[in-house]
Amino acid sequence: MSGEASSVVKNASSPFKRVIQSVFPVTKNEFSKFIPIAVIFFAIVYVYDLLRIIKSTMVVAQSDVGAQVIPYIKVYGVIPCALLVAQVVLRLLKSYGREQVFQILLICYALFYLLFVKFVYPYQNVLNLTYFENWAFQYTPGGVHGLVLMLSRWPSSLFYIATELWSSIAIAMVFWGFVNEVSRFEEATRFYPLYLLSGNAASILAGYTAKGVANHHYRPGMMLGSNSAEQSLWLIVLATVVAIVVALFSFKLLLKWHPELCTRSVQRASPSSKSKHKLSLWESLKVLKTERHLVYIAILVISYNFVFNLSDYLMETQLKGIFHSNIQAMTSLKGDMAMATGYLSVFISLFVSGNLIRHCGWSFAAYATPLAVAVFGVGFYGILLFQQGAVTLASWLNMGLNPAHIAMWSGFIQIVCSRGFKYTLFDTSKEMAYIPLSQDQQRVGKAAIDGVGSRVGKSFGSFTIQILLVVCSAHAVVPVLSLIAICVTALWLFAISRLTLSMKAKDNA
Repeated sequence: MSGEASSVVKNASSPFKRVIQSVFPVTKNEFSKFIPIAVIFFAIVYVYDLLRIIKSTMVVAQSDVGAQVIPYIKVYGVIPCALLVAQVVLRLLKSYGREQVFQILLICYALFYLLFVKFVYPYQNVLNLTYFENWAFQYTPGGVHGLVLMLSRWPSSLFYIATELWSSIAIAMVFWGFVNEVSRFEEATRFYPLYLLSGNAASILAGYTAKGVANHHYRPGMMLGSNSAEQSLWLIVLATVVAIVVALFSFKLLLKWHPELCTRSVQRASPSSKSKHKLSLWESLKVLKTERHLVYIAILVISYNFVFNLSDYLMETQLKGIFHSNIQAMTSLKGDMAMATGYLSVFISLFVSGNLIRHCGWSFAAYATPLAVAVFGVGFYGILLFQQGAVTLASWLNMGLNPAHIAMWSGFIQIVCSRGFKYTLFDTSKEMAYIPLSQDQQRVGKAAIDGVGSRVGKSFGSFTIQILLVVCSAHAVVPVLSLIAICVTALWLFAISRLTLSMKAKDNA
């Protein structure tokens, strides 16, 4: 346990207070900094989880080829846009503070979703390139129909891309970049698990919101939307805008109570760093080759996103096979998934994450996520590979489930557990790995790794799926993906071992 965190607990006057402060190690004079940041994180995670539930449902349910369209969007839509937006954000950071850039992004996103639900979604049948789609289907093989649908049904693809960028740009690159710059390492050991706890609570609320919207029926007196689908999207967008307003207000309070945070990053930078040339995104990517510490962090991020993307694709395939085009049923199940993820993450945040980091060290927290992903992945991939054995087991237990439902629920568990560990132990350990670096190295790392690296991991996974769908049948894809997931997880574990040594070396320097 760090010195200040230890003193927080030791100074408690009773055993009860010691237990409370062990779970919530924040002193009263730190509330004015901790609470606004926790509220901001709650709001932006609520936005992401709520929109994430609807983004894939919107694409998969409207697509004739199901989840096959998602890998193409991630490779040919998300990656180019992530590179472009990350470059724009870096240019903004040259002229404005990170706190100002964050507020600009929030306002732009609120305007985008309002314009989308007002002027794009109601007219998507007109805006879809139907003639191009019919023509392309005649002259292209089935394995690339997902690419055709990504282009022809561009409104839903655009919504998907924007939501994907919210997590990598607004949350990972800008928000966490600001928090890392204004936090000390000992504060991170106490505050970061609690920040993530607020985000996990937001996931639960997002799940309840999604389930409520999924059960919404058309109300003529609502004045927004001409059918239940449009009204449901309006409700989601309005909830998103309210959350963004809460985040902006909390940010204003934080800067009002702690104006020194605007200049804190300058104070932490080395004297020579003020005159250094600020790197572009492309220069930032080149710098990764010279700083092994950042390379190891990049491997962690890319590996998680790669492995998770494989499981997510297989899960979307199962959902499409069971629910077909039933958007309400699919949204309701994903709402359950978000709530289950939130509850698991809250449990880990309260009773595992902070105490594990403070008592056992950084490396224990870093190893937990790949091991959990591997353990629960064995169950999901195993059931997909040996569905007949799963059916026999279900029959013996009188569960009355068919192979598709068995695979879906095993995927449900795998996705929930993977996200639960990611949102707690993985995110905390990853953000702490940036703290020993200088301000310039942090900004380079956040731009190159969180701004682009996470999308690269997902896109590599999507590109792998695309190749396999072209060269082999859908059933033959699962064994190959299983072997690839094992190899990438092994690389992930190796990177953690090397990053642990690098963390120790920088702490002792």
